Amino acid sequence: MQWTKKIRAQNTHVLGRKYRNDPRGCQDYSISWVEDHGACSIICDGAGGSKRSQHASKAFSETISDFFKSKPAISSIFQLQNEIVKKCKETIIDLIHKHKNEDESNNDAYYSFESTLIFIYIDFSNQRVSIGHIGDGMIIAVKKDRLEVMSKSAVGDGGTHLTYFITDVLNPDQHSQSLLRINQRNLEPDDIGFLCFSDGIEDVLAIKNNDMQNHYRKNNHGAVNPALVNIFNNMDSNLEEIIQKNFVDKGNSDDDCSISILQKEKMLDEDLNKIKTFYNDSKKKSPIPPNPIQIQLLPINITIKVNQIKIQY
Repeated sequence: MQWTKKIRAQNTHVLGRKYRNDPRGCQDYSISWVEDHGACSIICDGAGGSKRSQHASKAFSETISDFFKSKPAISSIFQLQNEIVKKCKETIIDLIHKHKNEDESNNDAYYSFESTLIFIYIDFSNQRVSIGHIGDGMIIAVKKDRLEVMSKSAVGDGGTHLTYFITDVLNPDQHSQSLLRINQRNLEPDDIGFLCFSDGIEDVLAIKNNDMQNHYRKNNHGAVNPALVNIFNNMDSNLEEIIQKNFVDKGNSDDDCSISILQKEKMLDEDLNKIKTFYNDSKKKSPIPPNPIQIQLLPINITIKVNQIKIQY
């Protein structure tokens, strides 16, 4: 079954607890859509230390969305990378112009629009998927019986959690545009969906224990908590409420949380149970990580216990 305009798309971005009194509001922005020629998911996460990050995340998201809505002819990853960088340069120039009368020099203004970027674009005409990523967050391919990590957070120099932003790509004095990681591949028969999410969700669902990561990698599984499948399968129930309740209200994450999903079909229960079994087996083969995540799969929900937090719909 090919990917067509009959697939479904959902997205949401939710204000994090630590930004509830911040006048900038939610600094994440998300977009998803399906049109005759293709489908797209986008996440931009504005930098918490950047003065106008909420404007940056929205503007960059809309720029990339408009680009893919224009039905671009993508011949190579290098051409796509160049086009994305070009569009982002135009966007940041426009942002600086709009805010030119505010209280910063042009140099300061440039860095007041810092944001990460994640996108997934599916071209129905050639049945190919293109992804792009700078900064933190993750891109996941949902297969019929497993999760595949297509891209994850990039850590900056020094081994600390120094996040790269679009401004790093655009500034030739700092970094090159190679920091914008682009990849393409053909859609595969067992692809049933794709999703991307910001670090507010990544910090909860990414498996970080090294032994478990190695076990996942050796068995061709993505090191992601299978509770992600619950969100994927039930995205039409009320995606915003699912994220709000389980990642923000109950203290699972302090950060803004955003997710964008493209779904061709849901994962079957028997395949979801296989992922659960693999997850439990991987814990047995590895030392239990601090504050382990306990998963219980039920007919109507998946329960994750992290400090007694449950993910439900």
